[in-house]
Amino acid sequence: IENKIFVNIYKNNESKTKKVFRKVEMNQIQFHFNINGEFTLEFNKNYKIKLKKNKCILLYNSKKRINLNAEINKNSTTVSFVISLFELHRLLSNQDIYIPTIINIKEKYYEELELDKSLLYVLNQISNYDSSVNTQKLFLKAKIYETFSLLFKNNKSSESCPFTINNDLLTKIRLAKEELIKDVSKTPTLNEISDIIKISLKKLKIGFKEVYGCSVYQYALNHKLEHAKDLLIKGENNINEISLLVGYSNSSHFIAAFKKKY
Repeated sequence: IENKIFVNIYKNNESKTKKVFRKVEMNQIQFHFNINGEFTLEFNKNYKIKLKKNKCILLYNSKKRINLNAEINKNSTTVSFVISLFELHRLLSNQDIYIPTIINIKEKYYEELELDKSLLYVLNQISNYDSSVNTQKLFLKAKIYETFSLLFKNNKSSESCPFTINNDLLTKIRLAKEELIKDVSKTPTLNEISDIIKISLKKLKIGFKEVYGCSVYQYALNHKLEHAKDLLIKGENNINEISLLVGYSNSSHFIAAFKKKY
């Protein structure tokens, strides 16, 4: 689905257990929603997590690849999302809602949650969608966004969490992001941001990556290219104009960066 959100629907209507496997990058978060039966996740052949009916689990580890290696029991249905930390943060931070602690995790995050009726209703719609209709991607995208909205709507806890950096630093890192994207045509240097928000370069670099899942430079580049993509879709500006609008003095450099990302 758009913005690198991967959806897997696992159904087993046979009489025996099925095995499933998917490669997952280290910067990606896994959401597994078991809406019927039992879904067993395997780690290093020695450790297993059995996900019961009406349960979901969130998995992330920035230091170690956690591939999806699982068994799905007979008469079972599980819906799984895989999304990068950057894309999840971008999706949620564009909304006027609380950003959950999972966005600010340092190294790893495992949490098992209960699925309420509203979430189960949406997940059943996803598992039973009609793949033959020409609006299938639009439908799935809408339902994925609805799932995230319902999953995080009741998270009213403080951001002082053992998985997060401290509140003062978190506030400054968010200010750094605002300074970074204030003017898409001119990206401030790390020294300039450091001076404005009164934070050391080391804390800025490390803190930014912990909160946003990428370096300051990479975040700025992604923001520029996302804005450029929107301008290209609108079709009101040519390539040279767009490259200047997003801060490239050389359009060939812009084209190379855009091709690399998209």
